[in-house]
Amino acid sequence: MNERSRSGDGGKRRLDAIDEEILSLLERNARLSYEELGRRVGLSSNACRNRVAGLVGSGVIRGFHADVDRDAEGAPVHALLELRVRPGGHGPPVERYLLDLPGVQLLEHLAGPVHYSLRVRVPDLRALDDLIQQVQACGHVESTNTRIVTRQLWPK
Repeated sequence: MNERSRSGDGGKRRLDAIDEEILSLLERNARLSYEELGRRVGLSSNACRNRVAGLVGSGVIRGFHADVDRDAEGAPVHALLELRVRPGGHGPPVERYLLDLPGVQLLEHLAGPVHYSLRVRVPDLRALDDLIQQVQACGHVESTNTRIVTRQLWPK
């Protein structure tokens, strides 16, 4: 049996093969009906609904999300910015500043020589340049390195 962390309490919830299959199916398509999900895992729709509710309640499932095509939305430039911050520059003030910048999708704090990674999407290279300048203008940022994403591949 597999174990996944519960959200909030640091505990574990034991997952059986049916739970794992439900999670795998929902990761691929979170819009499956309970009827279809149950059919695929061999449960009634009510039993499947109860399983999903238990997975949500224990924090194994944190939410259901839309897969948005940002290129279609008009933000086709996707980049990763790696940041080094000055000593004492880590923490909520710099993180709030970075998260409030336009185009920022994700901020990750890292261990190692790079302190933060920013995932950004902007309409064009000029907007990316403006964003990089705003990041560098933060008094806590020591240096940046930018990588433009040319293609994304997702597991099936």
